[in-house]
Amino acid sequence: MARKLFKLFLICSLYVLSRSDLTNSYFQDFGNSQTNSFSATCWFPPSIPTLSYPSNNYYAGIDSEWNRNPYMDWQDSITSCPLPTSLTYQYESYSDEGLTNRLNQSGWLTDSSIPASGAPEGVYYWRVRARDNFGNTSDFSSPWKLIVDHTRPTSDLPQPSPSLLNTQTFDLDYTGSDTNINYVQLCYSFNLNPWNCDHSEFRDTPHSPGVFHFTSPQGDGVYYFATIARDLAGNVEDKTLADPATAIPFDYPFVQVDSRPPTTNIDTTDLAVPSWYGQNLLGQSSWYFDPGSAGDHGLVASGVGLSGETITPVDGSDMLQLGFVSAPLSANASDSASLTVTVPTALSSTLSFWYRLLTNDTVDYDRFDVNLVDPATGSIIENFLSIGGNELPGSPDYTSLDTGWRLYQNSLGINSQDVSLWFGLTNTDATTPQRTWVYIDKVEVTTLDPRLGQGTTLPLAAHDTGSGLASTPSPAPVSPGENPLEFSSTDIAGNTENSHQVDVVVAPPLALNAIYFSANIVELYNNSSAAIDLSAYYLQNSSGQTQPLTSSVSAGATSSVFLSSSFTLASPADTISLFQNGNSDPVDKTDYRLQSAANQVWRRTPVGLGTWGLTASSPLSLGANIIYRQSVGKITLSVFNIGSTYLPLAYEIIYTDDGLEKGIAGTIDTDTVVGGKSDRDFILGTCSTDGCTVDSRIGNTIKLTIDDIGHSTTYLDQTFTIK
Repeated sequence: MARKLFKLFLICSLYVLSRSDLTNSYFQDFGNSQTNSFSATCWFPPSIPTLSYPSNNYYAGIDSEWNRNPYMDWQDSITSCPLPTSLTYQYESYSDEGLTNRLNQSGWLTDSSIPASGAPEGVYYWRVRARDNFGNTSDFSSPWKLIVDHTRPTSDLPQPSPSLLNTQTFDLDYTGSDTNINYVQLCYSFNLNPWNCDHSEFRDTPHSPGVFHFTSPQGDGVYYFATIARDLAGNVEDKTLADPATAIPFDYPFVQVDSRPPTTNIDTTDLAVPSWYGQNLLGQSSWYFDPGSAGDHGLVASGVGLSGETITPVDGSDMLQLGFVSAPLSANASDSASLTVTVPTALSSTLSFWYRLLTNDTVDYDRFDVNLVDPATGSIIENFLSIGGNELPGSPDYTSLDTGWRLYQNSLGINSQDVSLWFGLTNTDATTPQRTWVYIDKVEVTTLDPRLGQGTTLPLAAHDTGSGLASTPSPAPVSPGENPLEFSSTDIAGNTENSHQVDVVVAPPLALNAIYFSANIVELYNNSSAAIDLSAYYLQNSSGQTQPLTSSVSAGATSSVFLSSSFTLASPADTISLFQNGNSDPVDKTDYRLQSAANQVWRRTPVGLGTWGLTASSPLSLGANIIYRQSVGKITLSVFNIGSTYLPLAYEIIYTDDGLEKGIAGTIDTDTVVGGKSDRDFILGTCSTDGCTVDSRIGNTIKLTIDDIGHSTTYLDQTFTIK
């Protein structure tokens, strides 16, 4: 009876307990008729763990706190069991958001964290669940994302194109190597000043492609650029910027901001006969005005004529003004300007400029001079031009002269040295001062037209008078013979220059190179890049004698042709032509003229490309050669065997156009001679502000006279047949 009452008590207790808060516990009766045993347990799982560290979507970079102490942490789960309860945890990580590719599953952990040292780079999705000692297991937590990134990002800003701009606002394209880039910082150095990386407006969150919208903070100049990337993991690009003041070379992408138009010149670096098409030197900022001058000098956009009319520059840019516009010159007053320039390596060079002289004076008063000056000594190398205020010397009745715009050209012949161009206006009359002034425009330095080998393209370089050098692409490959090339290029900054022309002489693939009269040899030169079969060619003299050629000649090499007894080198003059089989026009030819000397050689200098001249083992007298370049209306004058005893020389070239006699005169001094030889090109024609008109009815002969500078001794008086 007592046992039944006890069971009834337990049943009532269970009912009471079932109505209490201990809803996750229960008791079991394992008793029997002899013995009763009981067990208590819980049936609800612990709470789902709350993830705490690292935070969701955490980027673990090289310098991050997590990377220094990597572990995964979560808050302890909560259990409602009133009985003594212990909790363990299980950690899982996956490589994909869908949790299909499990990377790691831990055992049941007693701590609510797990070390994560050695975790390789990658994206991890991790979660945790809890279990109590009664075997009740919670659901997994929602996965959190962890990005382990130990790679520093890289960025690249390629050389912008164009690299010379006439706007201060432009875009810079860049790329980044890391898909997790936070931003890319643009750094710039202006004119090689220290780097500036602090502009927040030059910080770009990358997109495809990345672009900086750059506004030049310091105006015109040269901007060098570098980029430094920072990714979302806090990794900073490992890039050390070189000190602009000391780094040589300073090799960074750059943009030149320049609002002034360039001039396109021939790049003479790789040419056998270096040539340079004229750069307008008035754009230079280094013109020197004599502080003792009292004139109205300077660079002006427009001028004034004798009657107050407006005078505009030849090419639309600024022009140089010298003299006295607003008031007469005082006695012996002068006004001058000079510019020191480096003339590139060349056999001969030409100074050209436009001038317009205006004066109220008479006869030769108020002289305008143009000199070439040695900047080291101040001595005059050559006086190019010296004219008074009157085109009719000796006529005191001629006044109020306005020459109009005139083009002046004269050979410099400076071989890779600094020279000063000096322009001066002087009152040479002490008693009758008058208003006299001059405008000077398009001051340019040029050389012989370039001589190129077969297959060569003409390299061009654009020169900018503001921020520096820009480059332009070469024109189409030139072909053998004369190549008049006219170009008006727009530089990469978008500035457009005025149209101008250069005539390129291209040697044929196989060219005559030398004639050895004592040895009876004609030397050929291969200007091409491949061997040439000589059996396709033959030689011919003016008498019609021919000699077939044999063998071959390698690229860039010479080949000596030993003339047979049936082929005569006439003396003292003859024409030797090189023909290709089946063609009536010669591939190349030369007219030679011998002197009374031993071991004479008629040769090109330099080989295969240059002009012809005579050399010998015994002394030679002064010699010259003129080649008529009919298709471009030019002649090339070569004077050779110029010993120091001859210098300085004066030359005069007389030719006829449609029966009218015309002349070209100039001087040759020490500075215009290279290796005993002086070469120069001339246009046979008339030039104006619109360009040059070539004379089209040139006579059959050209007469050359070379005298001493005082015209007391004539060294050479020779007539050349050019047709």
